[in-house]
Amino acid sequence: MDVLGYIQQNSDLDNVYLTDEEMPEVFEGLGRLARRDPRTLRAHLPNVRFVPKGRGVQLVHRVPETKNMTGKALFERRLHLLPKNIREALYEARLQVVDYAVYGVEEGKDRNAFDVIYSSQTKKLGVSNISNGKLPQDRWFLLMSIIVQEATWNETTKKYSDWKNVDGDNRNGEWSMKVGGKPIFDEMPLEIFEKNGDGKITGEIRLENPKLIPPQTEIIFSLDLPANTKSKFRVILKGVATV
Repeated sequence: MDVLGYIQQNSDLDNVYLTDEEMPEVFEGLGRLARRDPRTLRAHLPNVRFVPKGRGVQLVHRVPETKNMTGKALFERRLHLLPKNIREALYEARLQVVDYAVYGVEEGKDRNAFDVIYSSQTKKLGVSNISNGKLPQDRWFLLMSIIVQEATWNETTKKYSDWKNVDGDNRNGEWSMKVGGKPIFDEMPLEIFEKNGDGKITGEIRLENPKLIPPQTEIIFSLDLPANTKSKFRVILKGVATV
């Protein structure tokens, strides 16, 4: 497992756990790097600490997390949270981190409370790109931003409008999101999706604290509106994932 490779690449790796068995390989790699290019080693080691943990150590890369970091960099800071087989697949380039989005669409059907992404939802073009509200196998997903949009129903034309920001009184509603049965956002105001600009997609908010979602974990995104609605709603969860 080439843990050293991630340090050499100027990644924004936060920390990686190393067992006692893996330590000799890492130090041997540091020695090779020191002999080949001492300047590169000096450039990286001031930002790396070896912290004892259990029967091994943790490599901690002390680069502060900022909103300017790429999705890949933010994902790399959370590598220590991934299973060993996924980390190894990333190190060996059998998996990579790419832009990714999950979406779900649901009609109001004269209801005021309903799920837009849910466990019985079928993977279907224009409806959702995941089945049963779960990510595919080995698809670790770092959620970085959320988009909520509305298409209003026209009784005259019997058609929906184009997607736009949540409309009128519906902005006074709330949204919630559960991952694996646990609330990660609860009773949040829909009004926050109005605060878009700077070229962002309509109805998008960027999370202050990106959420790592494991594969095959149920995602439920719910809306609770002030009154019954015939509008159609779309939720897009944007970020990066392993593929």
